Amino acid sequence: MRDVNEGKWKGAGAGGRRLGLLAVLLGLGCGPAGTSPAAPPVGSGTAERVDSGLDASFSLPADGSLPALRKLCTEHLGQLTDTKVNPSLNVGITGTDLGATFERDGKLVFIFGDSWTPGGTRQDQDSIAWTTATSVPPAGPMPKLTWVTDAHGQFVAPRLSGINLQGMNVPMEGVPVGSKTYVFFTTGWNPSTQKYSHSVLAEMDGLNVAGMRTTHIVPSSKFINVSVVVEGTTAFIYGSGDYRQSPVYLAKVELARMGDRSAWMYYRGGSGTTATFGPGESSAVPIVQTSCVGELSVRKWSKVGLYFMAYNCGAPEPRGITLRWARSVNGPWSAPLVIFDPGKDQDRGYEHFIHARQSVVTYDDGLSEPGREEEWGGEYGPYLIPRYFEEEPGGVLSLVYTMSSWNPYQVHLMRTRLGLPETPYTPPLGGVGLPRSALTNPDFTQGFTGWGRSGDAFGIFTGADGRGRVTTYLQPKGDGLTGAIWQDFTVDATTRELGFFVHGGDAQVRLLRGGEVIRTTRGRRTNSPELPVTWTLSSYRGETLRLLVEDTLTGPWGFVGAGAFGFRGCEVKGDIKAKYDAVNGPVLLGTCLEGESATPDGVGRFNHFERGSIYWTPGTGAHVVMGAIREKWKALGWEAGVLGYPTTDELTTPDGRGRYNHFERGSIYWTPETGAHSVQGVIHGRWASLGWETGFLGYPVSDEENTSFAPGKVSRFQGGHVYFSPATGAKALGAGPLLTRYLQAGVAQTLGFPTTEAYPVTGGRRVDFERGSLVENSSTGTVSQY
Repeated sequence: MRDVNEGKWKGAGAGGRRLGLLAVLLGLGCGPAGTSPAAPPVGSGTAERVDSGLDASFSLPADGSLPALRKLCTEHLGQLTDTKVNPSLNVGITGTDLGATFERDGKLVFIFGDSWTPGGTRQDQDSIAWTTATSVPPAGPMPKLTWVTDAHGQFVAPRLSGINLQGMNVPMEGVPVGSKTYVFFTTGWNPSTQKYSHSVLAEMDGLNVAGMRTTHIVPSSKFINVSVVVEGTTAFIYGSGDYRQSPVYLAKVELARMGDRSAWMYYRGGSGTTATFGPGESSAVPIVQTSCVGELSVRKWSKVGLYFMAYNCGAPEPRGITLRWARSVNGPWSAPLVIFDPGKDQDRGYEHFIHARQSVVTYDDGLSEPGREEEWGGEYGPYLIPRYFEEEPGGVLSLVYTMSSWNPYQVHLMRTRLGLPETPYTPPLGGVGLPRSALTNPDFTQGFTGWGRSGDAFGIFTGADGRGRVTTYLQPKGDGLTGAIWQDFTVDATTRELGFFVHGGDAQVRLLRGGEVIRTTRGRRTNSPELPVTWTLSSYRGETLRLLVEDTLTGPWGFVGAGAFGFRGCEVKGDIKAKYDAVNGPVLLGTCLEGESATPDGVGRFNHFERGSIYWTPGTGAHVVMGAIREKWKALGWEAGVLGYPTTDELTTPDGRGRYNHFERGSIYWTPETGAHSVQGVIHGRWASLGWETGFLGYPVSDEENTSFAPGKVSRFQGGHVYFSPATGAKALGAGPLLTRYLQAGVAQTLGFPTTEAYPVTGGRRVDFERGSLVENSSTGTVSQY
């Protein structure tokens, strides 16, 4: 088991104040480009869509640089293990994780980590399964897995003489070489130090797991978790060391000598054709400098000419599944891009397929395994699957990978779509035009009219709230009563959740999607108080689901009671509704997440939507804030922060490269290259007077910051800095020798703030400061300090 941190639930905190515990988790759907009406590229905050460009294909920059990929969306394709399609219980597994893949004789092979087993008799043993499926949803169903099993139909676990492959000691990678298959394992896990001691390489003939044997076991601190890319006859081995606290290292070896650790050559620096390698793991230096990597996966996508690296991360990088890319196996690698964060609205993690701790969200989300309701889910172990990569219309890159969740303890298939900054992308709009979700006779006031039934007749009673309940406990059979009731419903575009109450014992209330169970709620062996239940439905908009109350139990506490079923959405009205309609809200913003609310200062009103927000005050009117600009405004304290309320919608800059919102006390500007940054107060005024982003300063590359050498402020731009102090006002210093000299250690401390901007003098330019001047010689580029 490779459990990730219990998790700060990122929906809590400042965002939770605005969205509520559920709504912060709802977000954007994910579909192929061009599948629905025009809408903004996700994450950029873009409010308009340009030419569809669906005939375009992906191409790398001609200058050899890395493409500036951005995340368009991430979606959960479905649970891979322990489902109706893949009933792993049949082979003796109730839960598992990891799932690194490799190709072997036309089969896509999955190597899974520690197994949870019935009764714990084979707990924490590993397993191997395979599929021949060549597509994933929506082109086809979830891949059907075939486990490597023994004569009794139970999974065969790898065993290596004298080597511990039990809990936390797991398979990491498989490499086919001719008729052999090599498998890397971790071993020597020490729970006290949270470290591994050794790396293991084993081999087997084909997929003969029972005949697996040790190739080598060596002490290691940098190649515990590994991922292998084969180029010709050379294996490039990426590794990480300390458990989720490591950078990424690289080694290479001739494939035929991979089992000989002394033949490995380790990366010592450089990139591309200048990369150097030498012997000895101790000499290895990071090829990706960070300190959070554990499980990792590196794969080449030959068609597009890129290598992709995925890993799960926390501090110092943002929480979530991280992606990097490179044009050479030796790098350089891109900056990190978070492609999945379970607490982010648009990624639909917590309460969609990963459990959120019940005592935090205050209700049951239907996703926890029994008895684990107080254990957070969590994301880890992303393993890329090139077989399922696809270039979609418009130059959209679709990456598919496995990912594990801690609760439920299962493996999932995920898809992330990537594009260039200019790639047009339209998110799908599920359930638009459908009637509001509804149940027939939800309170059982007409008996079981509208409900399907089988087995014994259930009882009906009225709860303390005056609404009807159904119970599977009814005399004379009592706990021995068995049967089921069910009703189908369709999720429309405005419905976000189904709520109800449950009490009683171990029988279940379930939600089914095409026969697969996607939510399960039980009683807690008590009849009072009732347990509130909230099942998030926004991932299933446009689909028909089945609500099922089922009792197959006859022992003590073999019943369940449930009722007060109701769907929840929200309403948009007044000036906010007028703005929503004016900007084609269903396409631009998606559906609302909660009803209109008052801002904490009592001045304004707001609605949050799937892809942004609309804020209104009597003085400013109603304005749209979305994407990265909204995230920056949120980080600065919403309307209570330094910027105040928005005074414009998100707009396009005159050069077409960026987006911006103006606020009461400043602005936020965004471009794909610079990100979103705020400009405030007097500095904002000076930047505006110099031509905004079209002037020599260009776009902001930082927020306004305190100066370190004296009380004051500075904002950094592409073409220079603007400094402010109460005594000197706001002065701009353009990029060049004068600013470079001013930024040298101790110079600003000596000179103080600029009192002028650069002005011409004989032979050059000059800037005056509170306690001196800098003069640039235009002929030599040298700067003198006076």
